[in-house]
Amino acid sequence: MTKMYELYYCMHNGEVAYIGQGAKGRHTHCNSGCSHVFKLNEVYFLEGADALETKVILFGRDKEEMVRLEKEHILALKPKFNSQYLKRRVENPQAVVESMNMKKALLEYPKTHGGKKGIESYVQKYEKLCNEFFEFHSTQNIIDKNIVLYKRSSYNKYGARYLGNLVKNIKYRDSLSGYCIMFCEAMNELFDVDLKSPDYHIKDSSARIVASVSLKDFPE
Repeated sequence: MTKMYELYYCMHNGEVAYIGQGAKGRHTHCNSGCSHVFKLNEVYFLEGADALETKVILFGRDKEEMVRLEKEHILALKPKFNSQYLKRRVENPQAVVESMNMKKALLEYPKTHGGKKGIESYVQKYEKLCNEFFEFHSTQNIIDKNIVLYKRSSYNKYGARYLGNLVKNIKYRDSLSGYCIMFCEAMNELFDVDLKSPDYHIKDSSARIVASVSLKDFPE
């Protein structure tokens, strides 16, 4: 008989706190008190087993596919108790300065590159897009190229309509226009990140799941 594998979420206070995969039944470690994840054990002993809720999201027979989906979901939701695939930001003066400089370079791209990129109506929308982007994605994500753009509907759910328009432009138009192409050009030129690449967009199979859960734990 072929071995079954599962992809599971562990919820804490209504948020996805940990994502994992493994053989069928693997999820039971989350609220066992003897998990390999220290933070889950901490919650178990301080708040009780009922403080953690596990949900098996998918079953499958392909181990490699489950590993791929685990990574994709972790990068999309960035659960607070996961460490694999996530390089947590270290707060030190140099890192803070570098982060500020990256944000400044992105925000000032229209001004520093002149021409049509400096049209005021585009610039205002561009700046709003930049601000929304950094509500969902950190500068460390840019450095690591661990950006996952969600579906337009997911962004609209949180009032991020400029990010939603960016995704719509990229996925459904042959050529970008206005502030969206300006933003894509800036990301590509400044950080070597081509947002038009499928590598930076959540897969359809995962998008349906991401859209159905609480996304309160977006990084700064």
